[in-house]
Amino acid sequence: MELPRDTRKTAILLGSAGVLPFVFGALAAWVIGDSPLGRWSVDAATLYGAVILSFLGGIQWGLILQKPDDQHSLLFLTVLPALLAWVALLLPDRFTLGVLIVCFPACLILDFRLSIPAWFRTLRAALTIVVVASLVALLIAISG
Repeated sequence: MELPRDTRKTAILLGSAGVLPFVFGALAAWVIGDSPLGRWSVDAATLYGAVILSFLGGIQWGLILQKPDDQHSLLFLTVLPALLAWVALLLPDRFTLGVLIVCFPACLILDFRLSIPAWFRTLRAALTIVVVASLVALLIAISG
């Protein structure tokens, strides 16, 4: 099923806006540094990352439930993003960021195994690159 052009444009706009907290969190950690506001930006970006990771698992769950084919065997994988995000939040910052950095590309790999439109595949890949780069920059900022 092909989505209307306006729906695709809205999804691209919202997805692009959705990476801004990652980018701003990393920038703030670098610019503001070790201060209460800098600490808040690290926490905000990390918590947001866990929420978005859970959201991606929900998207995958929905995609699999729409297809009456053999992809149902992948359904158990769609709950892992939320579980790993939750566990990651219980860890120290460096480990939390490490888990998120690994999980976002892993979600993308699962997305590529699912039946998704080419435009969405491209969008997910681009957003994942920005998210992972931002999380790596954040990790370097707090480790330095």
